[in-house]
Amino acid sequence: MRKKNALFTVAAIIFLIMLTSGCTGYILTKPDSIVTRLEREINRGREDRILELYAEEIWIATSGSPSGRILRKESIALFYADFFKLYDDIDYSLTVEEVVRDSREATITASFSLEYSHDGKNFYDSGESVISLNAIERQWKISGEFNNPIISFFEPASM
Repeated sequence: MRKKNALFTVAAIIFLIMLTSGCTGYILTKPDSIVTRLEREINRGREDRILELYAEEIWIATSGSPSGRILRKESIALFYADFFKLYDDIDYSLTVEEVVRDSREATITASFSLEYSHDGKNFYDSGESVISLNAIERQWKISGEFNNPIISFFEPASM
């Protein structure tokens, strides 16, 4: 009986090592955990932590530019920095509606609400956003977004 338990334990350890080392290419975290982290860091106004969630190049599309374009991470950083400088009392909420996932890619559809103030006036925006994720270095990274309300402020309608 001891041999069976020992053999099972060794097999379980080897399986866990394979999963966590990337041998299988599988990511243990759920893709929607990125949405939770994005929401939390935007509400805290922590640009550096927000940028950790993004890939180096991101496809961005807005309602004003639905065909989208590729932006570097540095451009996204500027958009968030400008938003946090210009607006106060930011309250951002994301609710995951649907997750479509395979082992290396995921697409999340989420509803959002964004409240903020500027010069004593309160503003509110809500809608639906789509976030594309890719597995990069065994972590989910945002590789595309459609209708991110913060980026939509600064991304030109046409290029």
